[in-house]
Amino acid sequence: MKFILDDTIKSSLNEIDSNEWKLVTQFPSIKEILIWGIVLGVVLTGITSSLISIFILMDNFDFQAYKKLYLFLLIIPLHELFHLIVIPNIKNSTLGYSWRKFIFFISTDEIFSKNRFLLVSLLPLIVLTVFPIITLFFLKSEFVAYFALYNLIGSGIDIISFSIILKLPNNPLLKFHGANLYAKYKND
Repeated sequence: MKFILDDTIKSSLNEIDSNEWKLVTQFPSIKEILIWGIVLGVVLTGITSSLISIFILMDNFDFQAYKKLYLFLLIIPLHELFHLIVIPNIKNSTLGYSWRKFIFFISTDEIFSKNRFLLVSLLPLIVLTVFPIITLFFLKSEFVAYFALYNLIGSGIDIISFSIILKLPNNPLLKFHGANLYAKYKND
């Protein structure tokens, strides 16, 4: 595994065989997925924050995104690491940060099954948001609530990716070439 500070998501693959691999056209551009993913994450965070306040922390909780920013800075790389640990052959993967786009990203040339891609998409949401929210029923902690909610903001992007991949027919194999997602269908 490598770490890079760069503004482009690169691939070591030279060419994509267009006879075998088809561009997943439903997959939005990086800019679109960032905008809509963050909007979705913020909306879900608002809803979840209200539910936590009403049902778990009993009105003693008022989520304010600026209140514990140090947690947000911790969550971002941790979120990406949870994506990374379920990528096949992790040594061929790159964890990167784009200064211009202000995002962390994972880049890999590995081929994924549809199910593996779905797991890669949702693992940070499950581990860093769903499990902590469940623990709030037993451990009434504002810290844990903030931890879960900050992760949920970034998970909107993953939820959009998950929903797009879930709709693909015939359990294709998937791989990235740069920022583009390609599918290879078994009946091709």
